[in-house]
Amino acid sequence: MSGTGFDFSAMEGMSRSTSTSTSHSPSSVPDMNEREETFRVKVSMQQFMNHNGPIFKAFAYKGIEVREVTDGQVLIGPTEAAANLTHLVTKAILDKRQADLTAKDLSFFRTEAANWVSERWIRDEDYDIEKAAASISAAVLQAGKEWDHDPYKDDRITNDTSLMMSAAGVTAKLMKQVEVYDFRLGRNEVLKTLLDAVIGTAVQVSGDMLPRSASKNDVANLIQTVSRNFASIMEAIYERKARDVVGLLTDRKTEQRTAWLDTNRPLDSIVAEFHEWALCFVGFAVATSARIAAPAPSAEAPSRTVLR
Repeated sequence: MSGTGFDFSAMEGMSRSTSTSTSHSPSSVPDMNEREETFRVKVSMQQFMNHNGPIFKAFAYKGIEVREVTDGQVLIGPTEAAANLTHLVTKAILDKRQADLTAKDLSFFRTEAANWVSERWIRDEDYDIEKAAASISAAVLQAGKEWDHDPYKDDRITNDTSLMMSAAGVTAKLMKQVEVYDFRLGRNEVLKTLLDAVIGTAVQVSGDMLPRSASKNDVANLIQTVSRNFASIMEAIYERKARDVVGLLTDRKTEQRTAWLDTNRPLDSIVAEFHEWALCFVGFAVATSARIAAPAPSAEAPSRTVLR
């Protein structure tokens, strides 16, 4: 990314470390158990973030206080609606009884359900979950199976390529916001600041989220999930703040706008708010991972599909 001066060495370093390491089989049963536990913890965190990221983004976009989320009450409505929509759609598509639905069955629609609910929650729209589920499931059942092609099936992309794709995705998401408005600081400078916050924080927290037995590959894989969700939260905060600032300064003279921006430094407040949301989001992921990771007695082992 020319012109920004941002150094992706943190992510690239993870990539080089993982691509040069050699995999080996655990030497003992305790080692195997430890690796399995690490895998479960990592996947449970990734599932929480991927399934609930759209809801946290909606909170940030609407300007909900982080303390309201940590209290837990504000989470109940959107998360329950997304869970209900997921169950109804999955039940209809797979033609299963509610009691027969597995966590794996439900996982394929959780993120989409959270997005559907969040978009309407942001607009303060009323929504009928049962009616939506009937409409969505009917559309899915009518779609041709040729649309199910997955270009990344079997996860044949390399660690280097995957990390580069994640970095590119984060950059593109934030660049879209910066191109609209840059607080008179210059697009490259603002984009660099946002990327430093998003990717720098993702790299910093990911290692601490996992057990000490986690490999560099585990950490690198988690960084991708964290950075992608962090970018969505940053995108929401930036868009809200930019919209507020533009509205506030619309009728002011140029010198008044410049003076206000110099005094109030909205980009600093954006980064500070992002860090609050990042800690909140990661805190929930860590706190819930133990419960999600613990397998039910009859549950089958998790798929070895690598989540990003």
